[in-house]
Amino acid sequence: MPPSKPSPADRIETVSTSPTFTLSGVSEGPEGSGKTRLWLTAPDPIIAFQTDPAGMRGVVEEAAAGKDVKVFKYDFNPKAVKDEKSAQLAAVDLWGRFREEIEWAQTQCRTLFLDKEDFFWMLIRYARLPGGSSTANNYEPLYFEYRSLIYSMFEHEINFGCIRGQKEKWAQKPKPGDPTKMQGYGTGEMISRGMKEIPELLQIVFNHGWDKEEGYYVDIGKARVPGGAQGLIPRGTRLRGPEIDFATIAQLSYPDSTPEDWQ
Repeated sequence: MPPSKPSPADRIETVSTSPTFTLSGVSEGPEGSGKTRLWLTAPDPIIAFQTDPAGMRGVVEEAAAGKDVKVFKYDFNPKAVKDEKSAQLAAVDLWGRFREEIEWAQTQCRTLFLDKEDFFWMLIRYARLPGGSSTANNYEPLYFEYRSLIYSMFEHEINFGCIRGQKEKWAQKPKPGDPTKMQGYGTGEMISRGMKEIPELLQIVFNHGWDKEEGYYVDIGKARVPGGAQGLIPRGTRLRGPEIDFATIAQLSYPDSTPEDWQ
């Protein structure tokens, strides 16, 4: 006799109303604006998925002194293999390694972050679409696979961060001498790389910056947490200096938490 099909009553889950003190966010901004540093101030053990060739040198020594910090290092060069098919196979292998390592890491740490998220968004595109194509025809399966990866962080109740690089926004304008044709041009506006829906999926958007007058600063772009609803860390809040600390931001986000919850 075949097993019975699960009923809706078997699949529905009870939502806990007890506070869960974890925080997720995306750090956006130019290079050298303190994005990695913020996530190194989060509770340890910390596991980072690192794609920056320079690693964390010059940051981890100051921001995470005495903490348990581990790193998985990643690099991918499609031009290093002989043809497009080989590049896609290499990307499939590397994406499989990433899934295996991140599923393990979720059970081993209190904080996990991708440095940088846009690398892994490009990697899954290479793995699932020929040549990392930017056409939208086959994006739906890829999008849902990537989204499920983000959702799994919430299931494990860990702090989770995405650090993203930037690129110049391009636009179209009529070609000089032939207005019937269009040409691309750089607008000078910098936008974030990576999966565009990431800010929607995570709790806080951190817009990082630096200038001569203020030094490092962080503008809160979104705060979908208990404290955000109560106005303790509303959209547009600017944090400076010592305020740019994970525990400080977390306590503003969760007023009922204590410093010990973020150690």
